[in-house]
Amino acid sequence: MKNLKTFEDFINEGEVYLFDEIGEPLTKLGDSIDALLKDADLIQDPKWVTALKSIQTQFNKLEGVITQADSKLGVIPMKESLDEAMVQVAGKSKPAGAAVGKLNKA
Repeated sequence: MKNLKTFEDFINEGEVYLFDEIGEPLTKLGDSIDALLKDADLIQDPKWVTALKSIQTQFNKLEGVITQADSKLGVIPMKESLDEAMVQVAGKSKPAGAAVGKLNKA
């Protein structure tokens, strides 16, 4: 799981399009699903072929929802960066990265 990035790694601009930020890993995932289905005749369990086709269908819907949100809503307005933003945690101001770090450890 060391390839997973934190939310902070993706968002570091003032305005972002969602697909611009997550599109590359999302495309890689879609390509991996497509590659598995390309070799579907080598998969011995037909239930896996059915499951992969279902996953591919849902994945395509997810891409459509993200693209639709991008075109309908435009950019996501962000503070300068999460590192500079302050959040209230237990009554004390802490950098946003401190709160995000707790989420990543869970």
